[in-house]
Amino acid sequence: MKYKLLCIDVDGTLACDDKSISRQNIEALKKADKAGIRIAIASGRTPNSLNEIFKQIGVSPLLICLNGAYLEDDGKAILKHTLTKEQLEKLIKLLLKIKHMQHLVLHNSQFEIMMFQILGKNK
Repeated sequence: MKYKLLCIDVDGTLACDDKSISRQNIEALKKADKAGIRIAIASGRTPNSLNEIFKQIGVSPLLICLNGAYLEDDGKAILKHTLTKEQLEKLIKLLLKIKHMQHLVLHNSQFEIMMFQILGKNK
């Protein structure tokens, strides 16, 4: 049977505990890519983080990022599940109210400016 797709996670699967990718895994990815197998990476990481890794390896996988909220192929977004301005504003206010803001990924400077306004910071 000829495989057409290799879909793999990064942290705790492809990458070692120290976040490095073993020489064996790098060679396996390159071999799969050369054989025409489409590589897809599914991760909770951001596109920038994944692009940095795979730029160094020399393969260009389909990226399933942010736990499926963002898909990228050949450097172009092909799917985005984003919040509206109103939804984001409600979310930030709720997180501030319950004092629980751990990590918020923003891909739009308008939302980043709005977040700083809500937080009462100048940007």
